[in-house]
Amino acid sequence: DRLDAPADVIRRAVKRGVTLTISTDSHHTSDLVRMEYGVEWARRGWAPRTSVANTLPLAEFEEWVGRRR
Repeated sequence: DRLDAPADVIRRAVKRGVTLTISTDSHHTSDLVRMEYGVEWARRGWAPRTSVANTLPLAEFEEWVGRRR
């Protein structure tokens, strides 16, 4: 019942320079364990850490967010 992007879509996004985020879509703290599913799909799509915004070091993430405001 999850709507994670398939691996081929992730690969095309990375190839085009899209910055991804991994989310749990949690509505309760008990759902935070779902993060592993997003990580697994990112791996299947060969998404490097540098293409995933919420894996950046804090200073880089804050800079990235600041550029989008």
